[in-house]
Amino acid sequence: MIVRFTVENYMSFKDETTLDFVSNSHIPFDPEHKYKFGRLGVLKNIGVFGANASGKTTILQAFKTLNELVLEPKCVFPAAFKGCKTKPTKFSLLIEYDKRFFEYSLAVLFDQTGGVAKITDEGLYEFWLNGKHSAIFINGAASNKPDVALDSEIIEGYKRTQGQPFLSYVSSEKWGYKSGRVIDAIRKVYEFFEKKLRFCLYDKQKRPSLSPELTNRIGNTIREYNLGIERISVSEAGGLEFYHTNFAEPFSFSEESQGVKNIVRLLCCLYGGSEDSVFIVDNIDAGLHPQFVRQIIADFQRRNREAKNQLVFSSHLPSLMDDVLKRDEIYFAEKNDLGVSSLKSLQEYKTRNRRESVANKYLEGRYGATPNLPIHI
Repeated sequence: MIVRFTVENYMSFKDETTLDFVSNSHIPFDPEHKYKFGRLGVLKNIGVFGANASGKTTILQAFKTLNELVLEPKCVFPAAFKGCKTKPTKFSLLIEYDKRFFEYSLAVLFDQTGGVAKITDEGLYEFWLNGKHSAIFINGAASNKPDVALDSEIIEGYKRTQGQPFLSYVSSEKWGYKSGRVIDAIRKVYEFFEKKLRFCLYDKQKRPSLSPELTNRIGNTIREYNLGIERISVSEAGGLEFYHTNFAEPFSFSEESQGVKNIVRLLCCLYGGSEDSVFIVDNIDAGLHPQFVRQIIADFQRRNREAKNQLVFSSHLPSLMDDVLKRDEIYFAEKNDLGVSSLKSLQEYKTRNRRESVANKYLEGRYGATPNLPIHI
């Protein structure tokens, strides 16, 4: 599970910005919304709301950029804030994985094409619930020689690399025969990036590829949604076939409505992960009726009562604030006149009446993060 994510000098987020998954202890425990590690409660859901071009997608994209830097040390676009290209972009991710807590930090300078010009700082720490922590490795790139209790063969090999995180280098197949406390911890964190982060960032051109088992599961769900689709199957060519009521011949994916396509893509993401995954979904309500969105999220929460899956999404649908989220699960993204984005938790605002509609107050402008439109519209 993600406990905390921090980013700085990334796209429109010039200043240090944190998405905190630690729950509010004053909000009653609900297994669909938080998981308890002793006294520490970690949120299972976070929704980010705001106007267009406020930074909602950007903060979710930051997760993916860090993931790509770890798994494939490269970036497809210059990621630093405009005017701060000579300063490093910084990421920090605190996670719980396999009953252990780790914080991984990475700071990189990007070149003009978006590639990694230099790693300026990197570190991995293990934390315990009693507040104690221990450094697993510290990689200050001035010497390109990590401070870590590993043999010289690995250290000397890394000194010859360019722009690759030490976490990635140690986890490569080249060192598969190595073992020990330090290297096993490094591999565990790498495994979290590799297997537990699933992204559904908006891409209307992408056609999902599903296994027969996942296809049946999604087909059963769509049948329950009463869309006139009886079942879904995979054709011999590998494409999806949709069998509608009163039609003998199946419809292809390209022949379906945009709404059905969006539902299939979303369910493919939410049903396709392994146990205890983090699902990061941009624009979760894209092209969908509000009741469908609410149902899909509520279904995810019910399935997740005993598990540690997390759902992080952006949305333009204020009703979700009242229908499926608790107060500590709501964040607002806003961009100022200088083009700098920021995040604020709903908890930063005083509430006059706990029973009042958060959605209504948001639309009235109490929390900001709404479009600044001309008065005559």
